[in-house]
Amino acid sequence: MKKSIFCIAVSCLVVTTAFGQISNATLTGTVTDSTGAVLPGVTITATNNATGVVSTVLTNEAGAYTIQSLLPGIYTVSGDLPGFQKQNYEKVDLGNAVTVRLNFTLQVASQAQSVEVTIAADTLLATSSPTIGQVLTEKKVSDLPVVGNNVLDMLTVLGGLDNFVATSGPGQSAFGRESATLAGVSAGFTPVLRDGIMVQDTRYPTGINSATVINPDLVGEVRLIVAPVDAELGRGNGAVQISTRSGTNQFHGAGVWNVQNTALNPNSWSNNRSGIPPNWNNNHQLTGSIGGPIIKNKTFFYALYDMNINRQRANTYAVVLTPCARNGVFRYFDTWNNGAVGVPTVTTGNPTTAVVNLDGTPKTPATNPNGTPYTGKLNYSSVFGPVTFPASGPNADCSNGTVTGSWDPFRTKLDPTGLIARTTALMPSPNDFTNANGALTGVDGLNLASYRYVRGFRGLDNLFSVGESTGDRKQYNGRVDHNFNPKHKANFNFSYERVASDDVLAALPGTWSNENFHQPIVLNANVVSTVSASLVNEAKFGYHRTGTNVIAPWDRDVNQEGINKYLPPEFNGFRILQDITAVIGICIPITGSRLPENC
Repeated sequence: MKKSIFCIAVSCLVVTTAFGQISNATLTGTVTDSTGAVLPGVTITATNNATGVVSTVLTNEAGAYTIQSLLPGIYTVSGDLPGFQKQNYEKVDLGNAVTVRLNFTLQVASQAQSVEVTIAADTLLATSSPTIGQVLTEKKVSDLPVVGNNVLDMLTVLGGLDNFVATSGPGQSAFGRESATLAGVSAGFTPVLRDGIMVQDTRYPTGINSATVINPDLVGEVRLIVAPVDAELGRGNGAVQISTRSGTNQFHGAGVWNVQNTALNPNSWSNNRSGIPPNWNNNHQLTGSIGGPIIKNKTFFYALYDMNINRQRANTYAVVLTPCARNGVFRYFDTWNNGAVGVPTVTTGNPTTAVVNLDGTPKTPATNPNGTPYTGKLNYSSVFGPVTFPASGPNADCSNGTVTGSWDPFRTKLDPTGLIARTTALMPSPNDFTNANGALTGVDGLNLASYRYVRGFRGLDNLFSVGESTGDRKQYNGRVDHNFNPKHKANFNFSYERVASDDVLAALPGTWSNENFHQPIVLNANVVSTVSASLVNEAKFGYHRTGTNVIAPWDRDVNQEGINKYLPPEFNGFRILQDITAVIGICIPITGSRLPENC
């Protein structure tokens, strides 16, 4: 399953109207004197405190101004006109795709002096847009703890999101995300925008996700919209807007080593209550980032590398043949259906009762289904023909039986060289005669029982590969911002990752797992040109690719030796693949079973 999405948006922006999905901020307002009269020709300057990039406009004859396509960040905004006191707004936080209105009132200057005003960013955001939403600034994203370092998991601290399934840590799952809702509507219809480009677009509802994992150190701001009004927010009843981080005039870097291990994590309350130890998990995530100037006040870069290594072990139950059944001898009691240890007795319909002890030995029922004392016996039936045993009775694996005659002249005994012999050789002896996990419905205790063991695997992914955090991942991210001059600017950013994980796990020790891998990529380029005081042209290009690739066990190099010993010889150059299903623990013998289910 692969999909590629191209998005090219070219929009012409006038002073009062904006079209398209804009990812940068806009400053607007009016300038008056102390009497309320408008002041044309006032120089309005917005200076990015981090990069030193300056954007300047003049107020028009109505005293109005607009500065568009400002990179999100902290700004100093000033209004200056000869003969008037200069007025500054300090620490103006411009977020992703927001419009902030700053009005100036200039006083007549008796001497050179200026007025400074410090304002709260949250107040600006609340009063400048009819859209209802919440913002996580770069500082909040950096300060808030999150297990697994996927910024989308931080959305749980904001209102309006329900039934959210995390990508890592407590509650993690690769499945079940179709139940997530935002503002009461399925999250599958919630656009996730990265720098104005859609990065969520899968065939099925998979909740809120992104083509790649988004590390908090990659993010400049996260904005969760729960009641969109602005046209640029596009489809749906909500939106998630993410702006990526850019470099500044100073070099800054960071290194993070995030360790999650069962020894460091508490067990769940239900597991503690039942005396069940937690499944073993060992996850290491290493992140390194650096950003700074290429040319001060002009060109900047930011780069981030993210790596994840995951190993897990889980208690697993697989169905295997009992020793007698491995020799083709199946057992049953008269008048009863076989039941494993602990199975409740059912006397109506298909009468069933427990017919095996904890050690696997047969257990004679005490009564008939009608409640009278039991009068039946344990029967032995061989798949090869009528079988008899010596007076001493069958031995533990029923190998001392004698078959007289045959049900099928072409099947008189077990073929020690055939596929079935190689399949049963992969099965260990049963060590659990209960139906402990409740899902192995074929377990009857006498012929089919469970093999309980701790199964190791690498990562976990779903069929959509929508930004899971649990596989072995290597991710590369970069961004470059360049200011040609005050009227023309451009930026480019990308993310590319390689993720591999075990998908359909080996059912039994010595068998083989599938491998899932995907290589999503996100590209984004943006060029903004101020053509005139009333016309701005923005060209945006976006591309993202997602998709899952499943490598069957017989196509993995690491499995070739074992697979070739198991499969029949090739026929005219073609490999022969068997399909053994039902409740035998091999499942489809060379593809195992998908977590969290068992064979």
